[in-house]
Amino acid sequence: MTDRRLVEEHVRSFVRAFVDPTAWLALLVGRNTRAGRQRFRALLRSPLPLVDARTVSVADRDERFAVRLLERLGAPSTCVLVKDGLVEDETTTLGSAMHRAQLSGEGALISCIPGRLAYLQTADGRRTILYRQCRSGRAGPPS
Repeated sequence: MTDRRLVEEHVRSFVRAFVDPTAWLALLVGRNTRAGRQRFRALLRSPLPLVDARTVSVADRDERFAVRLLERLGAPSTCVLVKDGLVEDETTTLGSAMHRAQLSGEGALISCIPGRLAYLQTADGRRTILYRQCRSGRAGPPS
């Protein structure tokens, strides 16, 4: 699978798993164009309409804590970074993605497991880990 296809799989899975269904089309429309992807990244600046009961706020914690928590929830070493200010979305290491997101303070999405585990940051300082339980028990709530 190419990086572009992998990125799009992560983005679509994130939107379908964690965003209120009434906002899906507005978020995903145009992702097949550079301008559409740029528009999506810009939408990350503000809070998205998320579904309930699948979040852990890490706004008052440092990036190392957020990375360790994501790893405890099953995050692999490589993830997808979608961040306001990027020219193109990319795959990178979890540590690099988290550092770049928190350092920038911009809207960012780090997708670790498509539709199961992600980190979302808005420009107003909200930093949230989103997760869905899977059958293996990974990507569930912290114990």
